Amino acid sequence: MQNIREYPVMASLRDMRTFVEVVQSGSFAAAAQRLGLSPSVISKQMAALERRLGARLVNRTTRSMEVTDIGEAYYESCRSVISQVDKMEEDVAALQGTATGHIMVRVPHSIGILHLGKIIMDFGARYPSITVSIATDDFPLHSLEMVERRSDIVLHLGPVTSPAIATRELTQVVWLPYASPFYLRRCGAPETPNDLAAHNCLIHRSVFADGRWRFRNGRGDAVVAVSGSLSANSVLILREAAENGVGIALLPSFCLGSAVADGALVRLLPDYRGPERHLYVAYDANRMLPRRIRLFIDHMVASLKSPPWRVPA
Repeated sequence: MQNIREYPVMASLRDMRTFVEVVQSGSFAAAAQRLGLSPSVISKQMAALERRLGARLVNRTTRSMEVTDIGEAYYESCRSVISQVDKMEEDVAALQGTATGHIMVRVPHSIGILHLGKIIMDFGARYPSITVSIATDDFPLHSLEMVERRSDIVLHLGPVTSPAIATRELTQVVWLPYASPFYLRRCGAPETPNDLAAHNCLIHRSVFADGRWRFRNGRGDAVVAVSGSLSANSVLILREAAENGVGIALLPSFCLGSAVADGALVRLLPDYRGPERHLYVAYDANRMLPRRIRLFIDHMVASLKSPPWRVPA
């Protein structure tokens, strides 16, 4: 092992940042892209870092990369050190009235596609020295793991129970049944939730993995087992299929857009409401948040206080 005290501090911080990017990105190639370097440079820096520490940090093959136990411990230490260095630099920038740095955000795919663009552009116009990377993900449990270990913040739809994750509520999302006028002319409209069992229902296989749709009204709850010709883990695919008359879809309020206003989709069972979930911004509860992340969270809360979609009554 090389004498660490003889190694330049700035070079050591550079290697730490490289290693953190490798872990967070999941590959040398992705880390290289984020850092603006070539994969070969990343590989050389990682090899030199492992030689200097005298320890294997990652096991890598041509197809995969896995962080070792030592690498996991070193990653947490590196992240803590970098967080403190970044905060010191941000404190200096704050004294000059500026905010700088980079934010890694993970969001549900459909929300990111439909609504996040303008929110990010408004944030960038207000804080031009802060850069933002967006990754989309339609697997909420995986997203929360990313908060605990990698991403700065995550937009998460649904309850969060992990004590390692802190949240701030953004807005409410309600799921409601919709179909196209063409489908309704051909197959008729259900009058009660139980009638859905006889219809071609388009199912979100992650949110409604058990094949059951749940509704409530002033008289109580209703649960119906549904089935159909299409299932997907994307509400955008389900919405498009419903617009084209394939069947009935239970869709979240954030994805309806102009489809309802234009008459492409018709709400069914108006006396019933489907599941309701809250959209949260989630982040590592044990992390000292840099100013740039606090600013971004505040911006998200303000932007979605009155969401760009209407929550049906």
